[in-house]
Amino acid sequence: MGKLSPPFYTSYYRRNLPEPASQQESPTSASPTSECPGLSSFCLDISEEDIGGTSNQRPIGVKKAKGKQKNYEENTKMITEMSEENRHLINIAKQDHEDRQEQFRIQMLRAQTEAKKVNVIEYREENKILFKNLSSIPDPILRESVRNEQNRIIRKRAQQSNESQSSSGPFGQYFDDLGGSENDLPDYNTIVLRLMLYLT
Repeated sequence: MGKLSPPFYTSYYRRNLPEPASQQESPTSASPTSECPGLSSFCLDISEEDIGGTSNQRPIGVKKAKGKQKNYEENTKMITEMSEENRHLINIAKQDHEDRQEQFRIQMLRAQTEAKKVNVIEYREENKILFKNLSSIPDPILRESVRNEQNRIIRKRAQQSNESQSSSGPFGQYFDDLGGSENDLPDYNTIVLRLMLYLT
């Protein structure tokens, strides 16, 4: 065989030379469509849904937090309003209780005043009987009846005087200076007895 001509050698060498590394396929430079041959649109949809789901997680969390805050504020407001209403009701009940106490006190004072009036009236009527001159009564039966009434009044007042030596008696507050050692006066019962003896 003779020597190959340069043109033939050159064309043969180029055909049998390995391709450069820059022209070989690199696995790292593969596009997304090459990983899913024939399903490029499906792969793109999955990627978009994954990305969209990840981006929507934060707004949902913020919405839940706002909802919890709103519920907390509404509950706090409701509790505050209920507390204010209960405080108002307590004040009303307290005022009503005080008003009832005041009315009861006024009624008791009125009852005591009426009782004192009755006692004073009774006391005056009894005094009329005590100071009645028996010798001026011609009827012996009526005279004896008045004498018995005088004795009953004297015994009653003596008992009242023994039960209450101070001014707490039913008539003591009206007749505090009627008798006693402070004024060097005889006892009230002694005065009444002497008066009865004088009248009889």
